Order: sequence, then structure tokens, then C-alpha cells
Amino acid sequence: MVASNISALNDVFNDDPRVTIPENATFAELFSALHDYFLATTENVWRMFDDELAEHFSDELRGEIIELEVINPSRASETRVLDVFVAHGYSEHEVSLYLPIEWI
Repeated sequence: MVASNISALNDVFNDDPRVTIPENATFAELFSALHDYFLATTENVWRMFDDELAEHFSDELRGEIIELEVINPSRASETRVLDVFVAHGYSEHEVSLYLPIEWI
């Protein structure tokens, strides 16, 4: 499986935990990957995601993502991760540089 190979490489080259998702992933898929990673490793990747989001991205964007997660999760399955970040002026590179996300 490609995702498993990439995860293994991440473990070798990067000490930070990362979830692997497709470039066209929705927020529902991202939230699911974060949840699955936590269950598999017990590393609090959710906390890391939120901390890095708060440190490196705008409060407006963070609020929109929290809304997708907590208030309107049905919209999360229709909203692509990169579309939201790009709409707020961030690049794919910035997302994977600061957040625990690896694109496949």
C-alpha cells in the first residue's frame, strides 16, 4: 500500500507524526485520518494539528476549520482541504510544512 510506504518513510526522515491523505482530500477524510492515527499510535496528533494551525495560520481559517469539525461536520465531507487553505492565501507546501499532513 502506497500510504503505508510513505508513512514508513516519514517515520525514518521526520520525527513529527504525520497523516497521509490525497491532495484532493476533504476535511472529513483529514479528520478521520487524524483520528485513526491517534488510535493507532496514541500520539496526540489532534493537539499538534490545532497548535500548528493556531501558530502558523490565520484565526479566520482556524475558525472555519473548527466549524467544519464541530458545528457543521456534514459540510466537511464536501469541502476539500487544499481548496480552503488556498482560498485563504496559503500554498500546498505551507500546509504540509506546518501541519502534520503528508500529501499522496
